[in-house]
Amino acid sequence: MVRRFIIYDTISGLLDENGFNDGVKPPSYVRWAASMTLKMTSDPENAGQVFRPFVVIKYKERNVMDLS
Repeated sequence: MVRRFIIYDTISGLLDENGFNDGVKPPSYVRWAASMTLKMTSDPENAGQVFRPFVVIKYKERNVMDLS
């Protein structure tokens, strides 16, 4: 059971299609995980068993110009 998630992200904030490859223009937006919750529930059909846990992540974003 492997999943990926990010803590912060500057790559999706690039507005230029080749911005990541060029590395010239900085991102326009920065996104980060504002809250993370691990959800686990028990299986009512099987005593002592739990369903597969999952992470609920809520992201926030900020314009890079607002961070200066």
